[in-house]
Amino acid sequence: MSLVLAVNRPILVYSHRNLSHNIYPNDLAFTMDSSLFQNISNEQLASQLRQLFADFEYMGIMEKYGTYCLFISSLVAAILREHGYQVELRTCVAKISQNHINFYLGSKQFAKAEQLPTHVICVVNHSILIDFGLGNARQYFGSDFFQGVVLEIKSNSKQFGQQELINGYKLVYLEDEAPESLFTEMAAQHDTLTHYLNEYHRYCKNRFKFNLARAFRKLQLRRQRPGMANPELLKMAGSFDDTWCH
Repeated sequence: MSLVLAVNRPILVYSHRNLSHNIYPNDLAFTMDSSLFQNISNEQLASQLRQLFADFEYMGIMEKYGTYCLFISSLVAAILREHGYQVELRTCVAKISQNHINFYLGSKQFAKAEQLPTHVICVVNHSILIDFGLGNARQYFGSDFFQGVVLEIKSNSKQFGQQELINGYKLVYLEDEAPESLFTEMAAQHDTLTHYLNEYHRYCKNRFKFNLARAFRKLQLRRQRPGMANPELLKMAGSFDDTWCH
């Protein structure tokens, strides 16, 4: 007998857990709390997505919106289009299996009236699946599950993406018809999406300063202490830390 769990529209709750394997650092070699699984042959895109995932981590986007598949996929799509990629949003059902447990994201069967009855991912160049919206699955399964996955699409059939993950997890993506409420939700998120896209551009222009400020915060060096050799670095930390560090 299998245990079936279903999650539709995500909730704004996220549990940080550190993962000791498969962690991608950003360009400053800081350690991220969440994890990204990639299995694609396009090294340029893989590198860009590792950096994008790290940027989302440091901006607090993964923590705040990692369970909102539509919003975070729309943001990923907008950024990748600026880099010249052909990107589409695709509705689906994500099924995660482990032992006798089946966990669904976006299943219409279990949707409530106020929920978005689908799961939304990005597809790049008709061949690569990007899902940074696995926060609810990570909340349920814990730190040995991934916050984001990047896979090559193997088939044009209803089951268009699948991957054997660590610790016996199997992830399958099934095609799903877009609900009418999807477009209403997209319109409602437009202003917030534009805001975060602008903030992302600002962050990229100052990535080194923002990440250096975060390092100061983690070391609790925001306030000047005896023996601090460079007060300008403390000033920089004070200027940037409150904006991006959560």
